[in-house]
Amino acid sequence: MAIIQNIILGLVQGLSEFLPISSSGHLLMFMNWFNFETNNMLATIMFHIGTLLSVVVYYFRDLLSLFKKENWGYILKLGIATLPAVAVALIAGDSVDSVFTSKYLWITFLITALLLYIAQRQQKYCVYKKEVGFLDSLIMGIMQAVAIVPGISRSGSTICGGILCGDDKEKVTKFSFLMSIPAILGSIIFSFGDIQNIEQSTILPTIVGMIVAFISGLCAIHIMTKFVSKGKFTPFIIYVVIIAIINLFTTI
Repeated sequence: MAIIQNIILGLVQGLSEFLPISSSGHLLMFMNWFNFETNNMLATIMFHIGTLLSVVVYYFRDLLSLFKKENWGYILKLGIATLPAVAVALIAGDSVDSVFTSKYLWITFLITALLLYIAQRQQKYCVYKKEVGFLDSLIMGIMQAVAIVPGISRSGSTICGGILCGDDKEKVTKFSFLMSIPAILGSIIFSFGDIQNIEQSTILPTIVGMIVAFISGLCAIHIMTKFVSKGKFTPFIIYVVIIAIINLFTTI
């Protein structure tokens, strides 16, 4: 049973981390629906390591190129984009999760659908030629900080922010996924202090879940890049709206 649970949660984490449907919202939703264990911090960390590895592997060549002197400005932009989320995490801490419980998931899922709709509409009226600038990276960073709230998609909100800035949608997508690296790494580091006793029986299921998160994360990144290149968010909008309606009726 533990292995099946970790496979499910690893799959949910990997897909929803990079598809614009909110990983935190889906994990909270699945834990509530199926009464999954919510205090296994080791599993949470390992799932995040799986998704971290997926984006590192997918963009490995791009990450290597950042060490070239001409790309140091790009690293600075990634740093700027990370600051808002770090500030919110330090100031708000665990209060965000305690305030925005599953009771409000239907609202935050609808916010995600609205952001995706705005991004899709905006693409019809603009021609994107810009690289992600310093101000644009800050705006995308602010959107990432907003996505700390469960139910608001990190990838959806950051890509929406970049598109609204008039940046090239494919460059925005790559920047969004690359800026997820310090965000995921930061969440892993912050969570290490919450690990308590590790039961030996949980190690194997957790590793299996991490592998599933890694593989599904790779698939999600590939799928998302294809959809963004075509400028189509409609399937994700429909899905998130349906999930929001389900959550509304399950919390009444």
